[in-house]
Amino acid sequence: MKVYLHTLGCKVNQCEAESILADMIQNGHFKAKNVEEADIILLSTCAVTNEAERKSRQIARKLSLANPKAKLIICGCASQKEPSQFLNLSEEESIIGTAGKSFLSRIEEKTCMKDLPEEFEEMPKAMPARTRAYIKIQDGCSNFCSYCIIPYLRGKSRSRNLDSIIKEIYEVSKFSSEIVLTGINITDFKINGQFGLLTLLEKIKDIPSRIRLGSLEQSIISKEFLEKIVSMPNFCPHFHLSLQSGSESELERMNRHYSPEEFLEKINLIRSYYPLAAITTDLIVGFPEQTEEEFLETKNFILKCKFYEMHIFPYSKRSGTKAESMKSVCSEDVKKRIMEITKIASKMKLDYQNSCINKEFDLLVEEINGNIVSGKTENYLDAFCETNNAVHGQIIKVLAKQVLPNGMLCSEVKKWKIVYFVK
Repeated sequence: MKVYLHTLGCKVNQCEAESILADMIQNGHFKAKNVEEADIILLSTCAVTNEAERKSRQIARKLSLANPKAKLIICGCASQKEPSQFLNLSEEESIIGTAGKSFLSRIEEKTCMKDLPEEFEEMPKAMPARTRAYIKIQDGCSNFCSYCIIPYLRGKSRSRNLDSIIKEIYEVSKFSSEIVLTGINITDFKINGQFGLLTLLEKIKDIPSRIRLGSLEQSIISKEFLEKIVSMPNFCPHFHLSLQSGSESELERMNRHYSPEEFLEKINLIRSYYPLAAITTDLIVGFPEQTEEEFLETKNFILKCKFYEMHIFPYSKRSGTKAESMKSVCSEDVKKRIMEITKIASKMKLDYQNSCINKEFDLLVEEINGNIVSGKTENYLDAFCETNNAVHGQIIKVLAKQVLPNGMLCSEVKKWKIVYFVK
């Protein structure tokens, strides 16, 4: 049978869905080119916001209408939150949540909701990618931020076995030029009950692929952490630190355990080791009871941080969270505030890109169009370069020359070229 995959939400969802697809292929199925030719449609859903959940329902209906004869399999956070919202979309369907995905290819029941696991659930290995591979090292979250529903849908934080991670990374590094370590909260990755992300990085520092980290909490940033990773030649200096607010009183209502001053100290510490590090973040606008003063504090604070990119979200009420009972902010005020922050974010991005001009970077070739290649640099710049004889997965040395609307125009540095990462 042919399987069509559609994934919504975070990189963890993407990683899990690719694992499920690989398992199905190993069990005799084939990957469908489009939804119309599929015998099985697999949809991985998201529920981090109301909009994400709404989109999950919309896509589910769209896929079922596009091919009503196919079996529809729905998994992920939205179906974990409320499986009934996906019932009766197809004559033949199976609905599970966030648990039990490793058995998905063998599920026959209409609904098969499993208890959230206490231990990390191993997944089948995904098919190797030529350019970038995602390795899941952790699941769940125990932070219980007042706005977030994910701990209720994914369960408490649990870590994957270290030997299992290392084995997969070494196997994947034979094919993929970049490996991204991902999870719901990889800062909380533990080995025998102790924080273990740095230990993991030290054990993979010699693999023939560059290493990138998923989203981090600021608490992991320390001199010890940075001194270790700065010695790794294959580490990508891109740090996605979740901020959410630049106001101390608002951070307290969010149940985020740091102050703006502590957050800024960590950013400055990163830049003392990596002057051109790309620092990206998430920001919630219009969190319940947000005052004009708190919003102004956030505006002024992000200017100090000088982020490369910001993911800006309006607050989304999630049932069962502590913030659900807090007083909402006027929707018109939220829209205005988002526009203000977006304008600031665009200016900061341009400033960062300009600071990269006439600097050399390592460009991972992800797309080739004639003699123009494009992809990500180690510090997460979208870059374009004219070159000959490039191949997918190759990493070439480039010089940033000009800021374009969709990235950086670069020239190839002929005198020096990476061959270490070419598979």
